[in-house]
Amino acid sequence: MIDAIVSTQLEHNVWATRRLIEACRPLSREQWEQRFDIGPGSLAATLSHVVEAMAYFADCFAGKAYERRPDFSSRASNIDGLLALLDESGRALDDAVESLVLRHAERGSVAWRTAPGGKLPVPVALAQVFDHGTHHRAQCLNMLKHLGVEPLPRLDPIAFGTSA
Repeated sequence: MIDAIVSTQLEHNVWATRRLIEACRPLSREQWEQRFDIGPGSLAATLSHVVEAMAYFADCFAGKAYERRPDFSSRASNIDGLLALLDESGRALDDAVESLVLRHAERGSVAWRTAPGGKLPVPVALAQVFDHGTHHRAQCLNMLKHLGVEPLPRLDPIAFGTSA
């Protein structure tokens, strides 16, 4: 049961982020990069942060030090590139979580450079993964609302569960 819950959360995280990125496709470059006093400051910056954080989380769970991919910025500068990075980060996070968490969820910890002491218990690290994405997606919805985008995409787990 635990692995089904974790798998569903990971799938929802990618699905909701994909819907947000796709909702930005009709925006002009100016709207995509418009600065807001919200989160990282623009849809482009926030969504690329969310996708890069997934790669960071994957490396944490895999026990590797995170190194930004050399082509990340250039690929994240447009919708299609960001979607490809989302697919890669989502797969890497799935693989890393499956190989570590599902075997050691109760007693393990992962290196996490921003955590006090540099480590997090696995359940806390998983909670951070899901909370982080939800937090920043809410910021993006607010930015889209300020830009007059309607309808806003539904990103909640109920919409995810009934989208198939």
